[in-house]
Amino acid sequence: MAMTNEEQSTGGTARLECVAHILKVAGRPDVRRPTDTPEALKALNDPFKIMEGQEYQWVVEFRVRDAAAVSVRYIHVVRRAGAKVDKIEQMYGNFPPGDTVHTLLTGLEESPTGVVTRAGLFNYGVALSAENAEAVRYDFTVKFTKTWE
Repeated sequence: MAMTNEEQSTGGTARLECVAHILKVAGRPDVRRPTDTPEALKALNDPFKIMEGQEYQWVVEFRVRDAAAVSVRYIHVVRRAGAKVDKIEQMYGNFPPGDTVHTLLTGLEESPTGVVTRAGLFNYGVALSAENAEAVRYDFTVKFTKTWE
């Protein structure tokens, strides 16, 4: 995304505001969970449900306030029973400040299959950060199921 010289000058510290975390699965309606209030973050305790063997993606909607955000990164760490089983880190670039809701889309992932997936919940810790902004962090859970329930 090209920015003007004025937008590239950060002029201070940017502030990232996460608006929503979304689960996308082909052929299924998107599951959108707001993340912009403390009450909404509590709702993330209700697990996202994904059927075994499905390809899925995560979408994060966010705004940038006060100054341009430089080198925005998305990181999530997946834990099961306290042990780290996966980590994804993606760089997305620079974003100008304003009311525009920006969207980050992760790469496709395939949900695991078999007995191990039904043994419990998978906990995700998410961080959205920039070189000139404090990271926004939140957690959510995922339950892999045999059917869509």
